[in-house]
Amino acid sequence: MKQLSTTSGLTAGVIEILTLHGYTVWRNNAGKARNNIRLSPPGTPDIIGYAPDGRFVGIEIKVGRDKPNPDQLEWREKAHASNCRVCFVRSIDDIESMLKTGAIPCS
Repeated sequence: MKQLSTTSGLTAGVIEILTLHGYTVWRNNAGKARNNIRLSPPGTPDIIGYAPDGRFVGIEIKVGRDKPNPDQLEWREKAHASNCRVCFVRSIDDIESMLKTGAIPCS
């Protein structure tokens, strides 16, 4: 598994663990890229996909002192209102704990 102290390392680790638990997930890019190319809307989680039961899941990766920005908080609030599973993860322990308790939270 890749180094987990970086955003990219933790992202890869979370994708690997979710995949082993039957989730279909992938890395998502949000905002704008070079040359004004539009990616996913601002606030969209770093990892998106669906759970084994078919429900949408979104995982926002946070490392170190990184905090959710207003777009990310709004996105999560709207997703929860639609009964989607969206959360913030700071470590592999976070995602493993969520999986042990049943699933990624939707509230």
